[in-house]
Amino acid sequence: ASEHAARLATRLGAVLVDANDLEVTRFDNPEEGMEPKKSKKQMANEAGFRKLRKLRTCMDLPNQEALQAADPLGIVGVRLRQQDCLTQGFVLTNFPGTEAEALAMQEDARLCPTRVIALDASEELCVKRLRCVQMDPVTGKVWTAVPRNEQVRKRLLRNPRDHPDAVSSAHKKYMASIPGIFKAFGKDGRSMRLPSDGAPEKIFIALADFVERPLPLPEP
Repeated sequence: ASEHAARLATRLGAVLVDANDLEVTRFDNPEEGMEPKKSKKQMANEAGFRKLRKLRTCMDLPNQEALQAADPLGIVGVRLRQQDCLTQGFVLTNFPGTEAEALAMQEDARLCPTRVIALDASEELCVKRLRCVQMDPVTGKVWTAVPRNEQVRKRLLRNPRDHPDAVSSAHKKYMASIPGIFKAFGKDGRSMRLPSDGAPEKIFIALADFVERPLPLPEP
């Protein structure tokens, strides 16, 4: 989803906002007492990704915590209300994750989305695609194959969310959340579930077509 969102933002000249970089999605917050004990390597991995996310959020506000507490959409709302998003528009990915979050967006006159797309891929495909994804903390480059350079290989980090068990758990929560999210956004043609088990290029073409195609006129 993040790769398609990045391509779409570039195509539209909009700002890409990934809620995972803002550390707000429900998938990041296991229920209290349910999080397994982590090894030192896992903890170092997570610390590395938190550092990368901070560099990618494009926010450095002195009163950020107060703004976040006051905004119905939390840190996502704070980010979307920044001048670049208001001027260029935005492509938001990995949010909303619940019906309540979707309803808060729907009721916000400035942030209500013009299109909503849920990529509908199988659990097996998600696990397969994310199994080999790693990021270089120095360059920010995402690798889907093993680099030849040994120095680069040794410093690559794997997002804890991309481990098979985490992906399977997130997929179940995601699929269960879609009906409520779509209910909150209404039935005016803005929302679409897009089957995503096919070739990535065909999926992106269908996604971009839905975003750029004018909505049907409402019935009289």
